Amino acid sequence: EGESGTGKELIARAIQGTSGRSGKPDPARFEYSQPARNRHLAAFIEALGVGPVALVGNALGGGTVLGVAIDRPELVSKLVINGALGVARAPGEKAAARQYLPSREVSKENIAAFVRMCTDEQHDIGPEVEYRYLLMQDPAAVAAYDATQAWLSANGAVVYPDEALSGIRQPALVVWAKH
Repeated sequence: EGESGTGKELIARAIQGTSGRSGKPDPARFEYSQPARNRHLAAFIEALGVGPVALVGNALGGGTVLGVAIDRPELVSKLVINGALGVARAPGEKAAARQYLPSREVSKENIAAFVRMCTDEQHDIGPEVEYRYLLMQDPAAVAAYDATQAWLSANGAVVYPDEALSGIRQPALVVWAKH
């Protein structure tokens, strides 16, 4: 939480179970699905008593930001998404996305493959790989990650239908970090 320099408050919220030091509830009692992530973010905005708000999301967070804009447009004033899951860049990408899902085995090599998929060859991914690997030494993080990956694998990744995306009326900046 901090000041954005614009006179507006900036709040950074990690997706539960998948980012940094966010909470990692037991998957036996918590739903690690994309619809659940969308509901959690909407409920967070409502609990703050603010809105509509500008939302920024990267990768899975970008897919969540898109989901809130689709499901709860009254909560969103504008969007910035970077490398977002949820947007197919080519016909049939949802089916093809399965091959890009990270392995469910936690290793530096698998983490590096995932991070490299999201970045270009010029970026030094070493620090990001080390950070993610250290976080994954927590058994609760591994369980949350495994539950998230199971949902993604079963559902062919997160790609919203073109009709839903074309219904978003808020201004949006879409960035593809790798391409």
